[in-house]
Amino acid sequence: MSYVFRSILCPYCLNQLNKKDVGYICPSDPSRFLPQTWMDNLFERTPLCNCSECGGRVANIVCNKCKMILPSGILDYKKYMRFSIVGVPQSGKSNFLTAMMYELMNDSKVPFVFEPISADTKRIFQDNVNHMYNPEYPEPVDKTEEHFEMPPPQLWKITDSRNLNGSSRDVYSLTYFDGAGEDYEKLDDRVCRYLNGSKCLFILFDPLALPGVKNKIDRHVYTWSGGSAGVIGQQNGGAIVSDLARYLRNNLRIKENTTIDKEVAIVFSKIDAVRNTFGSGSRVLEPSPHAAKNGFYVPDADAVNEEIKKWLHDNNETAFLNAINSNFNTNKVRYFGVSSFGQPPTGENRLAKVTPHRVYDPLMWMLANEGIIPFIN
Repeated sequence: MSYVFRSILCPYCLNQLNKKDVGYICPSDPSRFLPQTWMDNLFERTPLCNCSECGGRVANIVCNKCKMILPSGILDYKKYMRFSIVGVPQSGKSNFLTAMMYELMNDSKVPFVFEPISADTKRIFQDNVNHMYNPEYPEPVDKTEEHFEMPPPQLWKITDSRNLNGSSRDVYSLTYFDGAGEDYEKLDDRVCRYLNGSKCLFILFDPLALPGVKNKIDRHVYTWSGGSAGVIGQQNGGAIVSDLARYLRNNLRIKENTTIDKEVAIVFSKIDAVRNTFGSGSRVLEPSPHAAKNGFYVPDADAVNEEIKKWLHDNNETAFLNAINSNFNTNKVRYFGVSSFGQPPTGENRLAKVTPHRVYDPLMWMLANEGIIPFIN
């Protein structure tokens, strides 16, 4: 591997790493550090380990700050992207992330190749896919907190497939963290680190938790869809937002008189369960156009953004909008509506065939903000 060393981002501790912050260890014996030879330094390359067990294997790269072994290709990534997903339990975070990444990997119109690059990421993702996309008995994925006290960050590589036949290609690192918001009262150093290190926040809201919406939903659909109202109590949308904003402020160390100045995707999950609350000709209920347009199609996104805000007004949730406007930089906020399953569950933990709806729209927005895909007007 040959590279010109530049500052990189550790996906575990989210520290910027310079050359002195990176070490090299024997793949067979992690306690043995390997020096770079003068040739390694000259050509700026990862040393080889010539011990009897390795026999010339490329050394593992380690972050000297958190001591975690880094992905082998981390020195070659063009950009290091990261986001955190936030939401109360039962809002559908893990289902959404699973559907988003699976659909991105399998949609021929998406001009990128997505690959999990850590053992934890591969295991968690494949386990979730086996639940959700089981052809005989699809079911929602297990709750995150059943697997881990604090889940590890999920590490992905994104390869630009638009120049796969060329001599080089752009490769990006994507780190996301799904562990924030499970307990509004609990502060955790790792949660603080990931929230502060994230350029974008995906905030997932369960529309079934909104009183004005819940009362219009079939009782069975509500029960089978796992409405999170039972978790957060009978609060209006404004109170839900305020609780979450207070949690974010505490973790981000932001004062009450300062807005949360990050890119924020306000994502309403379970759109399938509330489709009858949207009017005819709803843009939210139409298929996503972004991948087919080879970018982030702004006219569609703007229409969805305004439609969801109007939908909140029409369902007596003006307080929700007011709470968003008072806590976040509204110039960096965009609203999305998604469905991880495509249709409501057919029973307790039972799904029909999973056909996700608009699940990767928020990530397409993030990629456009990062300059990786264009904004299309």
